[in-house]
Amino acid sequence: MIIQKTETNWRETLASGDIVNFLYPSTEDDAAVEKHRPCLILEVDREKAEVIVVYGTAARTRANVGHEIRITKSEDLDAACLRKPTRFVGARHIRVPLTSERFIKSQDGCVRIGQLPPSLHDRLNRIRDLLRTPERRVRSLYCRTRGRRGHTATQCASLCTEGAI
Repeated sequence: MIIQKTETNWRETLASGDIVNFLYPSTEDDAAVEKHRPCLILEVDREKAEVIVVYGTAARTRANVGHEIRITKSEDLDAACLRKPTRFVGARHIRVPLTSERFIKSQDGCVRIGQLPPSLHDRLNRIRDLLRTPERRVRSLYCRTRGRRGHTATQCASLCTEGAI
């Protein structure tokens, strides 16, 4: 699908499955940095004016894994408007307001760069449903934090019930 070159109301039309330009937060050498990445919109909450953004990477490593959607076929890459095979890592997602300054407009003024091919929407829905399950959220947080912060599964469970994730 081709996205229009002018997006004056992109916040109003953003939908699950859209691929956007986004500054995704990460840590390198103990410094917080934001990297410009293609990211996938997993879910849009219009009532709260928030979206769940999923980390995207073209790197073929064992880092940043879990609940992945891979776009590798040339026709899927074309549909998504991506140049390289890309993995969207559902285990690495954040919730941000639609007004977030992390959304980046390209030179042609667009935040949205493409859409997930229809053939991958079932996978998107399965991942969204999995991440809505509290046990999965705890496990995802535990996997992301245990090496850096030393949280136990019990600590992660309390964080989950307190609404920290």
